[in-house]
Amino acid sequence: MAMNLRNMLTIARLTLKGIWNNKFAFFIIVFTPMIICINFGYVAFESPAGIKTIILDDLTDQDFGAEESKHIAALIGDYTSEDGSMPFSVSVLPGSAGQASQLLDAGQARAVIYFSRGSDDIKEINVIVDTTEPVLIAHFERGLSLIIEEYSSELSAKKLSELADMPTGNASASVPVLTPAGALKHHDMSVGTTASAELIFFDFFASAVIVLVALSLPLALSSLSITFDRNMGVLERVFATPYKKSEIVVGKMVANSIISLVITTMILLTLRIFFNVVLGNIAIILLLAILIAVNGVILGLFISATTGKDTQSLLAAMISLLLFMSTMTFLWPLETMHPLMQLVSRFTPYIYGTLSMRSVNMIGAGFYDIWPNILILLFFIMFQALLAIGFFRRRIT
Repeated sequence: MAMNLRNMLTIARLTLKGIWNNKFAFFIIVFTPMIICINFGYVAFESPAGIKTIILDDLTDQDFGAEESKHIAALIGDYTSEDGSMPFSVSVLPGSAGQASQLLDAGQARAVIYFSRGSDDIKEINVIVDTTEPVLIAHFERGLSLIIEEYSSELSAKKLSELADMPTGNASASVPVLTPAGALKHHDMSVGTTASAELIFFDFFASAVIVLVALSLPLALSSLSITFDRNMGVLERVFATPYKKSEIVVGKMVANSIISLVITTMILLTLRIFFNVVLGNIAIILLLAILIAVNGVILGLFISATTGKDTQSLLAAMISLLLFMSTMTFLWPLETMHPLMQLVSRFTPYIYGTLSMRSVNMIGAGFYDIWPNILILLFFIMFQALLAIGFFRRRIT
């Protein structure tokens, strides 16, 4: 049978009125998105700078060791990232390679560099990085590789110059050229990105933050919606009227979707005003955030329809949120997942929201580029709504 639009709107109006009258819930809806976004923004505020790096020199050859250590320390200390930050803070200490791990374990440095020496040269440059900080590892791998490449090129040019100036006594004699492995620079390398605008460090996380906050608050609020009404005796009175169960669920979905629009607006305003994050097409971002939030609302209503107490509903919502966080590429890319988890993640709506949000914000994707993901989000809304109505019907008699 067809649902009555007036009945659905009445349920939606009563739900919104209940939240308006609950000042604490209203405070959560208005201010919590701001607080969460500001917290994330200042935690991931800028690229790592001043990462403590130690160059160990065993001073086997005092003159040679001091000269080369200072030279490499200067190259690393003066290195500047694309965003203008200086990632490394370098100091040169006397010591042997065996002390590297001890310095890292003691927290005195994030990375230790030491040399394997040849007869009169540095044969190899060794870098040990603190494995507890994967973000810092990426900075060392990218930054130090460029620095050491520059150092090797300078060393090669210096050696070739010295060899060219050596008297041979025989003009036709060949002079062997001995340089460290990989010292000669054969090719220039240029690395670019698909970014549609200049990105700051927080821009890499902001899109996922939008998805996470747009999901979490509506999920938490809606997960208590039906449970609260059931425990307060409201549902018994409603079911004494001609209202259908589907009208109740859809009415609550409409109300919570309106709340989700308010939450999404607060998220975008906070990120833009406080951190000036890169945002793509605002209409598409709002559409994606609302679809993500509505998916969270439907999931919350499903949880609320299948649990009996407020604590059960809230606990189930929090567990669901933590599980979805791990599969929506909020912290870890899809490539790091086990093949089974990659498959599982494809059966959740939120990974499609995160991938689409990043595409819109970071590479300027338009509606035509992400419409398949929008259809998938709509499909999950309809599927979860039918599931919630079905379980709701079984719970209330």
